[in-house]
Amino acid sequence: MTVTTGNIIEHVDTIKNLHGHGTNVLRWHPDGRQMAVTGGTGNLIFIWDTWERRVVKTLDKSDWAAAGELTYSRDGKYLIGRDYALGGTDARGLRRGCLTLWSVYEGYRLLDGSRESPAFDFLLAAPDGKVFSFRPGSHRTRLAKLVFLDVPSLKPLEHHIDLDGPDAVAFSHDGKMMAEGYMRPPTEGWDGAGSGCHLRLWRYPEMRLLWESRGVHSSPLASLAFSPDDHHLVSGPQASDERVFRLADGEERLNPAYLEPMKQWRVDDGRFVREITPLPQTPKWLHFLDPRHLLGVTSPRREIIVWEFLSGKALDHISLPRDRYPWTAELSPDHRTLAVGRRDEILLFSLDLPEE
Repeated sequence: MTVTTGNIIEHVDTIKNLHGHGTNVLRWHPDGRQMAVTGGTGNLIFIWDTWERRVVKTLDKSDWAAAGELTYSRDGKYLIGRDYALGGTDARGLRRGCLTLWSVYEGYRLLDGSRESPAFDFLLAAPDGKVFSFRPGSHRTRLAKLVFLDVPSLKPLEHHIDLDGPDAVAFSHDGKMMAEGYMRPPTEGWDGAGSGCHLRLWRYPEMRLLWESRGVHSSPLASLAFSPDDHHLVSGPQASDERVFRLADGEERLNPAYLEPMKQWRVDDGRFVREITPLPQTPKWLHFLDPRHLLGVTSPRREIIVWEFLSGKALDHISLPRDRYPWTAELSPDHRTLAVGRRDEILLFSLDLPEE
C-alpha cells in the first residue's frame, strides 16, 4: 500500500502482522518500543519490538472475540487482557472468560487468569495504575457505566450506576482530573432542557464532581483532550459534511452533526472559550502533541490531521485508503510516532513538528 506523506506527518515504516489475525487493537508499552497487537479474527496477542520489527512474544487469548480487552498498566509492569478458555459459562452456554494478568518484566509470565467479570468493549490505562472501561447508557439503566479495575488484584470499582454513561473520557496530564462527555436523549431531559451533549469534570481518583456544562454540542462526543498544562479541554464531536440525512421512510432531516465544530473549554470552571474549527468528519482520537499542535485521526475518511491549536488551521493531513476492515490508531508515549492498524498491517508515522 502506498501512503502519501506530508511535511509534518511522514510514513516511516510498515509492520506486517501475522496474516488473518488483524490489528484491531494497538497498545504501546510505556517504553515506546514494545507494542501489544491483537485483532478480531485471530486468537493471538502479538508483542512486537517496533525498533527491530520482530515479534518477541505470542500470547493466546483463546478466542477471536476478545479484541478490545487489552492494555498495559501505566507503569508498564503488567499487560491485562481476557482469556475466554477460562471461567464459567453464561445462560447460552458460552464461556464468559476471565480477566488475565501477565507480568511484562518476567517475559510476560501469566500471573492470574481467575478473575471472572462481565466483558468490556475495551480496556484503557488510568493514571494511578488502575485500568478502566466505560460504556454509554441511560441513567435509568441500573448498570455501572464506568468501571475501574485495581491492578494487580483486578478487583472492580464501579461508578455511574445512577448517571448517564460517557461517550468519551480523558484524564488530565497530572492525573488529578477526569473529563467525560455524555449524551441524553430528548425524552430523558431534566428541567425541560436536559437533552443533548454534556460535559462533566471529576476530581480523580475521589470521583468528586467539579462542574458540569450542558448542551455543549449538537451531536455526541467522540474524543476529548487536555492541553499540556491542563488549563484547557478540547472536545471533538461526531461530525459530518452532509447537511441532511434520509430516514428509512424517505423523509429528510437536518443533520445535527453537520460541520459541528471542535471546541475549547476552561478546565477550572467549564466555561466555553471558542470554536476551534468546523469539522467535516469525526475525530475519533484527539491528542495534543505540544502546546501549539493538536493531532486528530478522523472517521469515516481515515485522515490524520495536525492542526495549529490557536488558529484551528490544518497544517498537514494525509488520507489512508478505505476498506471494509476495522482500523485503529495509537500515539506513542513520547508523542512522536503514530501507529495505525489496518487489516494485518501496522503503519508507523513520525510527527516532525515545526520549530517555533
